[in-house]
Amino acid sequence: MYPRFITVSKISDIELQLTYLSSLVNTLPHSHLDLLRYLVGFLQKVVEHEEQNKMTMQNLSIVFGPILMQTNSDDPKIMMEHANLVTSITGLLLNNSNKIFSSRAHSIHTVKALNPYFPKKGQEGALEVPEGSVIHVFKK
Repeated sequence: MYPRFITVSKISDIELQLTYLSSLVNTLPHSHLDLLRYLVGFLQKVVEHEEQNKMTMQNLSIVFGPILMQTNSDDPKIMMEHANLVTSITGLLLNNSNKIFSSRAHSIHTVKALNPYFPKKGQEGALEVPEGSVIHVFKK
């Protein structure tokens, strides 16, 4: 699932980003979803006391992002390239947990890309779709 979470960070439309993230989170096994919901709630309580503990949402995202979303790669270069993306997604999760956990976004269709698609330069927000990618189409 790691690549799917990384893809979320590359979506420029915040509502689409939240919809996709919600859909991913809600596909987790129930025990994982419950644990994530509990952990996010706890981290939000930590942020409520940031004046005393200096743990802002950004700081918590930096610390917990790599724990929550671990890559399968042992390549330090890939880990460094993804560090900001992981922090961004973790921040999105912490800042929008009510929308993400309460939403029951479901994909309407799941399709597999038979041919790759690479956006032309200047198509901001367009995603690359390598051959064999699984694509979820959502109701807006």
